[in-house]
Amino acid sequence: LRIVNGAQTCAAIFKAIKDYGGSFDRFKNLAVSFRLFQTDEPDFVDEIAVTSNSQTRVNARDLKANHEYQIRIEEELSKRGITYKRKRGSVDGSYSDAGVVGANQEIGALQVGQIILSYMKQKPDRAKSASDAIFESMYESIFGDIDFNELDFGIRLYWDIMKYREFIEDEIRIRGPGRVKRVFITYGVFHVLFACRILVQRDGTLRSDREALVKQALDLVQKVVVQAGN
Repeated sequence: LRIVNGAQTCAAIFKAIKDYGGSFDRFKNLAVSFRLFQTDEPDFVDEIAVTSNSQTRVNARDLKANHEYQIRIEEELSKRGITYKRKRGSVDGSYSDAGVVGANQEIGALQVGQIILSYMKQKPDRAKSASDAIFESMYESIFGDIDFNELDFGIRLYWDIMKYREFIEDEIRIRGPGRVKRVFITYGVFHVLFACRILVQRDGTLRSDREALVKQALDLVQKVVVQAGN
């Protein structure tokens, strides 16, 4: 069973029961109307979700949250100590929300799609500009066949790069953009991640030292930016 519309109703009921200390006698006359659909067609489920949620827009990521690829990614990353958030609202993409939470580390589905696109598919420009297509036209090519050991490594590189971006952003706030080097990292995270992939393909020993790998990738991207003049 899957609730495709009813989050507010469920939350209200849960809150009421919690407020009354679990005294269910108060709710013996409670009735909630609902419609039940039974189908084996995934596309029909998606159509129901879209047409039933007129107040809140349902995007492609929401519709793919329970797809078999997403469930498999969640399971495989869990084995590696990473909590994968299939649904929106849990992780917003900033490092602070994608960092350490208890014993696990969390990352959202959109960020994983962007990491696969930039690091594994070597299309950093698309990861930055075509995020809407990740769960639409590019969905099968991105999530259909994944090397999870490589994805694990890519995710950890992404976290390392995001930490460096936070450092640069702090420097910009304190000193101003004109006095800080490598400001390109504020919008070039996925290009640095792509550079990591290129360097690893050239020299596999770089895998053993992520810090050194990220440093070389930053140097490489900086060289390209300087040569381009912007």
